[in-house]
Amino acid sequence: YSSVLLRRGIHWLKFRSVTALAHPLARLLAEQLTFIAPLPWLAQQAVLVPIPLHARRLRERGFNQSYLLAAALSGLTGIPVVSALRRRRQTWTQSKLPSELRANNLHDAFAVIESIPKERPFVLLVDDVVTSGATLAEAARAARRATSISKAHSMQPSPQLSPDARHPAARLHPKRNSEPPTCPPCRGWPS
Repeated sequence: YSSVLLRRGIHWLKFRSVTALAHPLARLLAEQLTFIAPLPWLAQQAVLVPIPLHARRLRERGFNQSYLLAAALSGLTGIPVVSALRRRRQTWTQSKLPSELRANNLHDAFAVIESIPKERPFVLLVDDVVTSGATLAEAARAARRATSISKAHSMQPSPQLSPDARHPAARLHPKRNSEPPTCPPCRGWPS
């Protein structure tokens, strides 16, 4: 992260259980959403899908920080939260692994447990920290496998976006195409 305060806020939310930080972090996420599409359009077309914790990790921590961020973001934007994924198996902490092992660590780690409404084809994956993008890529793969989702965007708190980082899901797009819905960095605003 480019901001020490942002890094500290995320760590305090995640590791010190300062859950009140979910709301200010969600405000940062809401600002990023405007780079994807207008908020009124997203409120009609999108769902927020938090990255799940394994049941054991959830019991240890007592909350899922990604769900808290998604719920706070939903309150700010009107985009509904759908807890569509569950973690099938416990995985190693991604930040502790070398990048070449991260994707394999998460292979088939997610299962779809709730369907995403077809009238909301735009999925925004919400996670607290993105390092290599392997978690989001695997979660998007699971969601695409079980639904007709063509695009999945990732959201993580960030105070600034560089011009080449404006598309939060650049790694998740298999190719840029003209299929609706489109997003600003890909092909322009959705109609």
